Amino acid sequence: MTRARPLDATLAALATAAAVLPLTSLLRPWSFLLPVLLGVGVIALSGVVLRALTASVPLVVVGQAVAFVLSTSWVHGRGHLWHGLPSPEMAQVFTSLLRQAALLVQTYAAPAPAGRAITLGVVVITGLLALVVDVLAVTSRSPAVAGVPLLTAYLLSAANQAHGLALGYFVLAAGAWLMLLGRQGTRTIRRWGPLARLDRPERYADERIEAFRTASSARRLALVAVVAACALPLVLPHLPPRYLMAGLGRSTDGSGAGGVSLTTTVDITRDLVSQSTATVLTYRTTANAPDPLRVNILGAYDNGQWSVLGGAAAPLPSTPEGLTDNVVTQTFRVRVSDNHLVRDQLATPTPVISVDLGRTPWTADPNGSIRPSAQVSSYTVDYLRADPTEQQLEGAALAPSLPADRSTLTIPAADAGLLSATNARLLPRGATPIQAARDIQAWLRGPSFTYSLTLATPPRVDGRRLRPGLESFLATRQGYCVQFATAMVLLARAAGIPARFASGYLPGHLGNDGTWTVRGSDAHAWAELWFEGIGWLRFDATPGAHSTVPPAWSVAPVEPAVTPTGPVSSATPTTPRNKPRQLLETTAGAPAGASLPARAWYALAHPDGTVLSLLLVLVVGLGALALPAAARARRRRILASAVGDARRVEAQWQELIRRLEDLGVSPPIGATPRQAGRYITTSTHLSGEDAAAMSTVVGTLERARYAAPGRVGHDVSAQTAQVRFAVARTRIRRTRARAFFLPRDGFAEIRDATARLTSAPRQAWHRLTDLRGRPPDRSG
Repeated sequence: MTRARPLDATLAALATAAAVLPLTSLLRPWSFLLPVLLGVGVIALSGVVLRALTASVPLVVVGQAVAFVLSTSWVHGRGHLWHGLPSPEMAQVFTSLLRQAALLVQTYAAPAPAGRAITLGVVVITGLLALVVDVLAVTSRSPAVAGVPLLTAYLLSAANQAHGLALGYFVLAAGAWLMLLGRQGTRTIRRWGPLARLDRPERYADERIEAFRTASSARRLALVAVVAACALPLVLPHLPPRYLMAGLGRSTDGSGAGGVSLTTTVDITRDLVSQSTATVLTYRTTANAPDPLRVNILGAYDNGQWSVLGGAAAPLPSTPEGLTDNVVTQTFRVRVSDNHLVRDQLATPTPVISVDLGRTPWTADPNGSIRPSAQVSSYTVDYLRADPTEQQLEGAALAPSLPADRSTLTIPAADAGLLSATNARLLPRGATPIQAARDIQAWLRGPSFTYSLTLATPPRVDGRRLRPGLESFLATRQGYCVQFATAMVLLARAAGIPARFASGYLPGHLGNDGTWTVRGSDAHAWAELWFEGIGWLRFDATPGAHSTVPPAWSVAPVEPAVTPTGPVSSATPTTPRNKPRQLLETTAGAPAGASLPARAWYALAHPDGTVLSLLLVLVVGLGALALPAAARARRRRILASAVGDARRVEAQWQELIRRLEDLGVSPPIGATPRQAGRYITTSTHLSGEDAAAMSTVVGTLERARYAAPGRVGHDVSAQTAQVRFAVARTRIRRTRARAFFLPRDGFAEIRDATARLTSAPRQAWHRLTDLRGRPPDRSG
């Protein structure tokens, strides 16, 4: 029972769950949590059972892996199993889903859609983490080392947050790991101070109380350490952010106070770096998912620097440039209530179709940016969001009708060769504009590029140091939004697609009152590309949590992997309640219009996730009762086989000793019945009727062993039960539960049953080998 370590396994599972809990801030909806917790539970439960059956670490690890693979297959591989077992078809489906998960993670910013593909990926990763933690912390008894993978999982979520994780996530993960660590160090902690041995009968209770006092001090020390780790960063002084260069989201005095302004020129080697927490503006919107707020359009690129496109002020057009009537659009409203941008700058989603600045005069640039004549604290704008179809996007030919500003196709002569060579490697021959734009964005958002506010030093290639800017960025593949947007714009221009550089802010953060708050650290840059009949469309090449969710048009639709039971996954899963009844029946596999018994039979033969979860809970519940049932059967068989009063009393005594050992009370080895009875009475503080019952059991046993036949006395089953219940009342609830669910007699019965089942095959095999080893009979 000690080898099974159920409590350690439970703590390891809790620590794993706490370490991956921050994923809830990166994925939506939270439906992925249940299968993740189910996988962690399978690892923990299978480990407890396997450790109880064998001491071989490799067998335990392999058994846990097999149990996890089977459970994952039953839950996520429906319709692709071979008689309930994993099949090659299921492996292909899982591979397709995991590839889709990798694509979605690279494509979407947080929160990413937790569909079937991402759920499977998280389940697999968490299962591997749970297996490693269980092997280290429980099987190998090294919980300190298990903190490394737990910390890695926690940092995976923390590193992809834009503004850090909530304190509660750290407290949960750290607390679970400390409890796991404390389990191993309990004995060491209790040795911090020598315990004086006492000769009086109460010494066992005194030692136990002293040990608990020392362990309690250790727990308080650990709690103080965690609280200090959380509190010290809040009280220690932090240097305020200072910026040597002009940057997006930085206030005029560099300290975050006063009006906020955006530079109208951007140097791609230095600008738009800001971690200011100063509020830029707050707003409410009718859009469920707000769009970025654009301030400037920078289209002229020269010598590594962007500048504002020229042109005189123009009235705001009722229809955005290039947008035709056959493109579906939606209209949304933004009401800004606390604006800190300086005059001549206004942050708005685009394209704007109406503006209300109160009495403040304003003008519009040719690119649609709004320029107020004075700083305004509040304003309202209406804007359009285009929703072009895939046919409209594919039908946009290469620039038959160019936008008003032809400089959006200009590329620097020094970078022309580099851009052409990159596109030649990246884009397929004959790619349409939308295909080329999507391929460029996917490449820049891919794993080969790294987001970093620190630019790498331009390297040397063939003895020449690369030019700072685009050439260095494409070589080092390290930068932030300015570098990614610049590469997107110039590569699109080199492919014949008009493109321009946009700067502004991310949508910000939603408060509990429905108000969005934009801060200086939300400064961002992206690309806008021109498509005939549609106009300017936003593309965001900056990867991960440091950008917006890519618009639907900028991501190639994921082709569903068609299987006998329907599509494997899609980027936007369809909810079942949007499907007709007949389609639901067809998707489930039962013929449409089938009778109720036929559909019920099919549901049992092809269970869905809910049915499988219920079956798994039922199996786990029955499995938890398997050992108590086996122990009960063994005790009854032993008592039934005891012939005569003396043997019956001996069997009852041995059963009492084994069951007390389950409760943590083990008499000294080799002790006489009287010595064992005295030890049990003293160590568990039996008194009154309970102590009398113990004396009756001991006296009856002594007569059964040493008295003449026929003088044994009465049955002592009632007295042994009374002693057992009295001792159980002195134990903590955890010990009583362990004694009930993990009895020694249960494990012994399972071992004996296994030996009985395998004895016949072993004997047959031995007889066969004996026959093969005998010399042939040559008589006759």
